[in-house]
Amino acid sequence: MSKITFDFGTSFSQREAEETAKRRGGKEKRLDDDDDDDNDGLSDEGSLSSQSPNSSGDHSSSLSGSGSVSGGSSYSSSVGGHSSSTRGVARALKRTFSEATFKVRVLWFSVVAIMTMAGIFVAQATHSFSSKSQEVNFEQQFNYYANTLADRSYTRFDAVEIKMSTQATANTLNAVEKGEEWPFVVCNTFEQRGQNMLRLSGAESYVTVIFVKEDERDQWETFSQVNQGWVQAGLDRRGETDERALPITGYVHTSDNAERDPGPGPYAPIWQIAPAPVDPLEVNFNLYSDEIFKQSLEFLIREQVPVVTQVLNYLVQHETDDHEEPRSCYMFPIRRTPDAGADIVGSGLNCFKWDAMFKDILHEDAPNGIVLVLSNECGQAYTYTVNHEEVFYIGEGDRHDPAFNEFVVSQSMHIDHGENLEGLCPFQIDIYPSEEFRSVFETNEPFIYTVGVAAVFSLSVFCFLLYGTCVERRQKDNLESTLRVNAIVGSLFPKQVLNRLLAEQGRINKAGGADDSHRDMQAVPTGLVSAAIQVHGREESSIMGTPNIPIADLFPSHVQRFGRFYRLEFGEGADAGVSLLETVYYNFDMIAHKRRVFKVETIGDCYVAVCGLPEPRKHHATVMAKFANDCMEKLNEVVRSLEIELGPDTAELSMRFGLHSGPVTAGVLRGEKSRFQLFGETVDLAAEMEHSGMRNRIHVSQATADLIILSGKDKWIKAREDKVYDEKKGDLQTYWVNIHVDTDGSVQSRLSSYMSSGHSSSGESMGDSLGDDFDMAQFGQMIQIQGLNQMNDKTVRLVDWMTELMSRSLKKIVAMRADEGEEVSSMFSALHMDEGTVLDEVKEIIKLPGKAKMYKNDPESVVLDEKVQKQLKDYVQRIASMYREVPFHGFEHASHVTMSVGKLLSRIVDTQGIDFKAMSYKNDDFQVLHETTYGITSDPLTQFALAFSALIHDVDHTGVPNATLVQEKASLAELYNNKSVAEQNSVDLAWDMFLEPQYGDLQRCICPSQEDYQRFRQLVVNTVMATDIVDKELGALRKERWLHAFDDEITDEDPLDTVNRKATIVIEHLMQASDVAHTMQHWHVYQKWNERFFQECYMAFKEGRAEKDPSIGWYKGEIGFFDFYVIPLAKKLKDCGVFGVSSDEYLTYAQKNRDEWERKGEYLVAEYLTRYEEKYGVGYDCQLLDEYQVEMNGDDEYSVEMKGDEKM
Repeated sequence: MSKITFDFGTSFSQREAEETAKRRGGKEKRLDDDDDDDNDGLSDEGSLSSQSPNSSGDHSSSLSGSGSVSGGSSYSSSVGGHSSSTRGVARALKRTFSEATFKVRVLWFSVVAIMTMAGIFVAQATHSFSSKSQEVNFEQQFNYYANTLADRSYTRFDAVEIKMSTQATANTLNAVEKGEEWPFVVCNTFEQRGQNMLRLSGAESYVTVIFVKEDERDQWETFSQVNQGWVQAGLDRRGETDERALPITGYVHTSDNAERDPGPGPYAPIWQIAPAPVDPLEVNFNLYSDEIFKQSLEFLIREQVPVVTQVLNYLVQHETDDHEEPRSCYMFPIRRTPDAGADIVGSGLNCFKWDAMFKDILHEDAPNGIVLVLSNECGQAYTYTVNHEEVFYIGEGDRHDPAFNEFVVSQSMHIDHGENLEGLCPFQIDIYPSEEFRSVFETNEPFIYTVGVAAVFSLSVFCFLLYGTCVERRQKDNLESTLRVNAIVGSLFPKQVLNRLLAEQGRINKAGGADDSHRDMQAVPTGLVSAAIQVHGREESSIMGTPNIPIADLFPSHVQRFGRFYRLEFGEGADAGVSLLETVYYNFDMIAHKRRVFKVETIGDCYVAVCGLPEPRKHHATVMAKFANDCMEKLNEVVRSLEIELGPDTAELSMRFGLHSGPVTAGVLRGEKSRFQLFGETVDLAAEMEHSGMRNRIHVSQATADLIILSGKDKWIKAREDKVYDEKKGDLQTYWVNIHVDTDGSVQSRLSSYMSSGHSSSGESMGDSLGDDFDMAQFGQMIQIQGLNQMNDKTVRLVDWMTELMSRSLKKIVAMRADEGEEVSSMFSALHMDEGTVLDEVKEIIKLPGKAKMYKNDPESVVLDEKVQKQLKDYVQRIASMYREVPFHGFEHASHVTMSVGKLLSRIVDTQGIDFKAMSYKNDDFQVLHETTYGITSDPLTQFALAFSALIHDVDHTGVPNATLVQEKASLAELYNNKSVAEQNSVDLAWDMFLEPQYGDLQRCICPSQEDYQRFRQLVVNTVMATDIVDKELGALRKERWLHAFDDEITDEDPLDTVNRKATIVIEHLMQASDVAHTMQHWHVYQKWNERFFQECYMAFKEGRAEKDPSIGWYKGEIGFFDFYVIPLAKKLKDCGVFGVSSDEYLTYAQKNRDEWERKGEYLVAEYLTRYEEKYGVGYDCQLLDEYQVEMNGDDEYSVEMKGDEKM
């Protein structure tokens, strides 16, 4: 329960006000200004929107707390305003600290700036030196490798001339030895000599070209055909015996198509080729027909020196493109005789690829990325990359990086032919580095050295700053500690009390010889600390002969208010309670700040405040009444806004408000944990006003009512019919305060005033509250409309809450689901219920996941498809509409069961053990939780099925038990073989609607596969069927299954089946406990639902559908229900070890409720009958009003007289 206490304002006489004003420095004018009737509580210090409720001020401040309170005679203040002296001390300290800090920081920053600049300079110098060293190394290494490559390439190129000279001489000698005359010469060993030549030079082919004159052409053509055997001989020498050479072209031709050269001569046909070709098409090709060869041959004959042709890729029968590696031919003259001056009769052609000149020159340790550009004076250029021993052709053109032009190393690649180079294209190679080559020498050493230097300087700066920061932090901590003490003292005590504490400490400081000139800056903060410690114990000695004087005042008149929550309980646990109290108290603090009400304290669910103390207020009673009314309205607003988060019963929470005015003593008791406290009889009477009040009503004493009437608000006051008994005062006349009094007297406005003030739930008669002139006929029409709208509003709120609860489970299902799943677009219609009844589908074991699965995503980050959300809400709304308007088994009961299911699941489903960023378990606790709860915690589908079952378990319940339906031979009873009639009907109705095509997206979201569908169906069937607790046969079967699962475990059963057996029976008992959860919750919750069930049963009796009057055995029946079902069920929840502290909580509540019922049950049954007769058996007035009350509030307000003044 929660209690709120407010102090009631104090009224002062004129002389008292003048004396108080003098003590406070002359503020009479302000008091007069503040006490205006219409603007009470609206101070000129700031509005609610401009100041936070925790801000300090002259009139109010706020704190929140929790605890409990009993009706004692004193209350301590947890909030008070800072005095001007305290704020002055704080300002002086902050100013001095800021000035000193500024000077020190200037020095620090100067030193840091110098050290930083020095560090930057040294770091840059280090980096520059290291980088330069790398650059020098890079240049040296490149020059070495480039020169090596250039020199050896030229040496290899020059060596070809020697090899060619040797081969040409061999051809000449062969002809001389055989006595053959040129051009009619053939070398029988040409293949062998040619292969040797190719191996030594690295060329692709070696060719002999014969010079034939015009008159020798016919003879040559005949000679070439007769002596073409060298082709086959060459193939045979290479071992290609299976290949037969094709015939050569027997005439001199000019193209690949072997077109006969029309002449005139001379001719330069190709003769012998090594390696010998299979298809000797090139034989007898006239090189004079090619312009490039013609120029080269003419230069060779004219100058009688070797010649290198420009790039001629078409020699190998390839189209020249960017990726064809360049080739050239080295041409060497063949002479008629070995004499140097002999005639040139032919030429040897050594055709080679240029990359052969550059391969295998650099060793394998050489860096990659040397770029070589081959070019000639005919404009041809080709680019290579030399990596170690390998050479890679890049493409045609000069493709080196121009950024490295300055590093070029060049080498000529042509024979020295003198100055006459007409018809030739001398070659040259240019060698460059590349970024790849440079990167080999670019290490992170400059960075490391630079970072090292910077780190040394940075560490020095850091140590210097750290030292300075530590010194400043220590000084700041000392300042903050002093300021906190100053603030705490200022908040614990009202301004006047704090001033007196400071004045007393000032006398102590003077007695100790403190320097007055430094008091504001140093002595006063120390005094504040001393003052805060001083009040913990009163000293026996005296200072300068003056003993310590008690700090206390008598306030002759004030108003104190107590406010307490009515029947405070939370379905979501202790966290929900704290969340609600924090939210409500924060809003109350805002209102108190606005109306300048002094908040004394909050203890648990009790809120205590005072008006007229410590500052006098003329209309303090009126202000406090307005404050109480504002709090009541704000509470109703807050609980409705939190209903979806905290549960459907949150909106039904309310408070009692009690006000009393009178004298009180307020002061500081110097003892352990001393605080500002209130003492006196006024405190007790204010607490009694709250204790004897009613929910959503402001209950005031005679003294407070008189003050409100004196303020001209007599319309607010209405005398209470019954007297309030007080042990000290006896019977007291008290009053209700209703601020919402409408001046036009309309039915609408008076009805709104009646409902907002809480009269509708107070038990007070409608006629007394609304007046004798109230139009009851018009009220009858209006109350039906408004009651219907309000009922619809509550149903909508319940639907929203249940939709949100089920959406959370759906998000978990989606978050854990694998990416792929079986398509189920037609599965639901195909897998409809088999022949037979729902009861036939009940299984002893339902298979749950064997291991704890990992979430694929964080459930909180999952966004459900909009179609799924709409379909889920529509389904819940339709289910709600299918519940009948019966007192107990209605949609509100289904909501209460769902809330209980959610509460039990929340106690065992722990997502704190999951690291959603890494999608892994933080530790082994989650797997342990999975095992100890038999897989329920790690299966979101099971959790959703439980909520789904709670939603549908009483759909279309008629308000009579199954036995009645069977006795009446209802069609449903026959359909379901007289077994679990209502439960099976609920499943069939809800399931048939669930399978409708319009919920296709929802179906696929819940059950993406056939296996999921079957498990979901099985869970729903078993869970709903478990709510039939009357059927003895089913009860015996469940008892036997429990024994098999937990007591007499089957030894030869598969371990997984054993776990699933336990999970199945635990799920069923969880549903059973939730179905009767009201018996294991707070006493007032049990009363509420017990009376509704009684009304339902009694209504069936009155309608002739029940033979026995339930009121006769209701009292003893409830005791038996506790003894033989509820308490054993609670013990089973504890024994299974799944639900932790919740099982202890349920068992404790069940035992307490049983004992309370045994003590008060007979009186309550009589009260049930009385209220039933008033609701259904008396006149139109009371019946209609009570219907409106039940529909609007969902709760009944009543009290039972027992043994003196004891109330329920």
